[in-house]
Amino acid sequence: MKQFFKFFFASCLSFLVSVGLLVLIGFWVISAATSSAAKDGGVDVEDNSVLYVTLNNAIVDHTTSDGFPSMLGGSSTMGLDDILTSIKYAKTDDKIKGIFLEVTNLTTGMATAEELRNSLIDFKTSGKFIYAYSDYYS
Repeated sequence: MKQFFKFFFASCLSFLVSVGLLVLIGFWVISAATSSAAKDGGVDVEDNSVLYVTLNNAIVDHTTSDGFPSMLGGSSTMGLDDILTSIKYAKTDDKIKGIFLEVTNLTTGMATAEELRNSLIDFKTSGKFIYAYSDYYS
């Protein structure tokens, strides 16, 4: 009987330690995900910078603010509003001299493409350059 209680309490203790470690790891993962999603702060732009835009995924109207889909291996999509805001900011920022577009796999509709085009035409009125590169255009 003494042997039974010895193994029983050892099993209970190991179970509690395991649950405690899993809870700590869970809190760590959640805090890391929320802190990386919350880092939406500004970026320090140096003089004579170029806005580098990679268009290689689907472009949606608005993106969500949580970082969980990208952490779980989901495809990261770009938001049209984010891209347009970045282009508008680059137009007024004196430290940014132009835009470089790298288009590898642009998946978007005609309305989104027209919005991007209109935004780039508006950017061009600032006198700054726009370069675009792609392995193939379709």
